[in-house]
Amino acid sequence: MHASESKDASLLRILLAETKDLKEGDLIEEQIENHGLSACSLERIGFVPGDWEDIDVGACFATRSIPVDKVDDIVFIATSCYLSRPVREYWRGLYGEMIVWFIAPFAQIEERLQMFGEARAAESEASGA
Repeated sequence: MHASESKDASLLRILLAETKDLKEGDLIEEQIENHGLSACSLERIGFVPGDWEDIDVGACFATRSIPVDKVDDIVFIATSCYLSRPVREYWRGLYGEMIVWFIAPFAQIEERLQMFGEARAAESEASGA
């Protein structure tokens, strides 16, 4: 795998899209029922990449999670990988226990991460010019 492909590496992508061994609706339902998450649609949530300058976009891709809002000390994070303990531990390392988790469709997470990565690349290019 080349470094340029690392953003595409995802076991969840393989299970959902390529092998179709996992139904996303079932996965989302399980997380709502058994883990107390709420579902969200990222299409309805505005996003300004500049508001998250302290966030590592690569870590967002690796965890398939993205912060969507912050109110006082509470951070709202949308993810497609809540069931992964290392994912939760990474974000708790940044924000402590003051996180409200949401489960979002994988494709919406991917689209938002792509937008975030492109915005960061444009910022970097503009500052380097």
